[in-house]
Amino acid sequence: MTKFSKIILFILITALSAWLLPWSYRFATVRPDSYPFTLYSPIVHSFAFPDYANGKVEYKDVLGRTYSEHQFDSILPTFYYRQLLSDGRLPATIEGIPVDGRSIQREYFIFRSNTTHINTAKTPLYPLLEAMPERVDLEMPDDVFRMTDRMEFVEMATNRIREEKSGHFTRALQEKGFTFPARIVAGNPTARKDYDEGYLITDRNHRLFHVKKLRDRPYVRPIEIPVEIHPQHLYVTEYPGRHYLGFLTDDQNRFYVLESGSYKLQQLPIPGFDPQTEDMMIIGDAFYWTIRISGKKSEKIYAVNPRNYNLEDSLNIAHREQVSTEIAQYLFPFQLSFTSYEDRFVTPRISDISYKALVLNFGLAVICLLICPGKFRFRLKNAVILCILGLFGLIPLFLRKK
Repeated sequence: MTKFSKIILFILITALSAWLLPWSYRFATVRPDSYPFTLYSPIVHSFAFPDYANGKVEYKDVLGRTYSEHQFDSILPTFYYRQLLSDGRLPATIEGIPVDGRSIQREYFIFRSNTTHINTAKTPLYPLLEAMPERVDLEMPDDVFRMTDRMEFVEMATNRIREEKSGHFTRALQEKGFTFPARIVAGNPTARKDYDEGYLITDRNHRLFHVKKLRDRPYVRPIEIPVEIHPQHLYVTEYPGRHYLGFLTDDQNRFYVLESGSYKLQQLPIPGFDPQTEDMMIIGDAFYWTIRISGKKSEKIYAVNPRNYNLEDSLNIAHREQVSTEIAQYLFPFQLSFTSYEDRFVTPRISDISYKALVLNFGLAVICLLICPGKFRFRLKNAVILCILGLFGLIPLFLRKK
């Protein structure tokens, strides 16, 4: 029993060392990369950004031109339109299109997708709001639906199934060719928005449907997409301009725009985007969308013209490899962590396995064989542990001796 307890204690101390030593090292040495806030200018047709260097702000574009703060407002008129309106400097037209404060505000939107939200488990219960309410404000319903072998509505206060409503919506889906169960259900379950477009849902056969409630009646619209496109992630947008119903990605990590009204699917001319490992932010207006994709190795920025979905410009900013990160590869054979920025789960994770640390591991093993007291068999066993675990095995071996 004593030997078993010592083994358990050794494993626990090794795990704590593999967790706390790399964490402490990163906390003391690693500095996060910072990238300037970058937008595509419809005036100079280039990416522009404020550069915070040497304790002051310099306004630049990627072509090397510099601007005063006053000029910088003018080359990004849709982002700084409030300042331009206040100064009386808002242009009457941009690229030949008349603009004013109201039109800019209507077409402006910000879209975000982050890995934490995508990779977190969600409760498969969804409120279906009335898309044509009698009053202006949207109201949350007193029931939610779930997608099993039918569309089933549950009254939240009593937990009872509303059979009539469930049958009504289920038949409406089946009449349009929906095959249960659903694969993906996506929407914005909140009343804090200007209007409601319901949900985008894919069925068992990867067919895409638009479902919402109009005057207590089901609205179901099958959306024709090519058979080779299998949606993986769906986003309902509900932006003030009402030009777009949503965005989606497929199993090839291609990114699409789903237009309102026509339900036309348009692929954006950007390389693959994987929502499970990359973050995306789109700052869009009537003239250009600035699309920022943040991954582990780089920041990719694209400018897309929403009027024809052409790629206007792109920018790739590689992550800078810090010296402390290089050194860590020689110190730690692996790193143990329990949380991640990519999800909200707490679970053991082994990452950053480095064979470069074998140099240090072998060095510690040789020192153990030559210097440490005790029988050769005992020293050899400790040397093997150090060859595998390195610094993580040094602490429990020392404590075991004590």
